[in-house]
Amino acid sequence: RGFKIVSNEALELKSPWDLLGTALAEDYKNEFEKLEGKDFFDSIVVILTAQSMSEVEKTAESIVEAQKNTGKKIVALFLGNGGMKNANKIFEKNKVSYFNTLEETRESLFFS
Repeated sequence: RGFKIVSNEALELKSPWDLLGTALAEDYKNEFEKLEGKDFFDSIVVILTAQSMSEVEKTAESIVEAQKNTGKKIVALFLGNGGMKNANKIFEKNKVSYFNTLEETRESLFFS
């Protein structure tokens, strides 16, 4: 399905991951499952730049599930147009921090 993991098991998944633009919600879910039970991180930042095949709402649901399953804070940065309002509603309902611009994310992470 066209995704690539930049890190590998030898690095204990400590490097950033890069799921290509063709990644589907199931691909995100599969990668999040690899983090369950791991303790080398405190939070996850997911940056999604919506493509025509992106499953924005389903990916948002995968993020919600991952936050519940890992017990870690997840911050979502969804860039683009398609389905962002519905994804934002999913995040709000489930108390997942989300942003729709790089500026909002930067201000939140470094200046709050």
